[in-house]
Amino acid sequence: MLTISDLLLLPLSTLIVLATGYVAYRIAYIGHDGAHSTVDVVFLSFTFSALASAVLWVCGDWFWPGVFLSICMTLGAAAFWRVFLSPFIWKKLRVWGISDHDRGRSAWESMITRGLLAPNRIVITLTNGRQLMCDDTRPFDDAPLGPCLFGPDGSVALYVTSERPDSDSDWKARTPFDADNAAWGYEITVVPASEISRVAITRPA
Repeated sequence: MLTISDLLLLPLSTLIVLATGYVAYRIAYIGHDGAHSTVDVVFLSFTFSALASAVLWVCGDWFWPGVFLSICMTLGAAAFWRVFLSPFIWKKLRVWGISDHDRGRSAWESMITRGLLAPNRIVITLTNGRQLMCDDTRPFDDAPLGPCLFGPDGSVALYVTSERPDSDSDWKARTPFDADNAAWGYEITVVPASEISRVAITRPA
């Protein structure tokens, strides 16, 4: 079995190709790799490494320009897959009636890894009946942590703009960010999965 010392003895071009392939894999599948096995990681990394190697081979004796070009093209291909090609393929699989199961271990995990669009509205019902809502996430797009966070364990972090003790009561407004006192920052509420009974999410079409 290869050790780190053995890998460092490989030719520089091989090390660059392997490193580029792994970084490209991380770009293409970050947040989507929870169900990936070691075999998945290795072969997906090798797929991108093959592209880097092909570009480096085409450049021939122009080694360093070839290295720069291979890195740019491989990472660009990974970003293109993540942003455009992967969502397109998921949609087409559904249209063609083919299972688009992504090997997520739960519906929650599959939901938070599909697409890059944040929800417009979030309503959380706690186990004690209390409800928390962010009725419009867009004003928080520039907040330090973005408009919201969904944890793989089922936890949720949101900017609560309204709350009520139960579903029969009126909503009471809250102000998680005061523009007149911007130095106070944003107040984000983190709700552990163990305290959540239901999550209702509205996402862009």
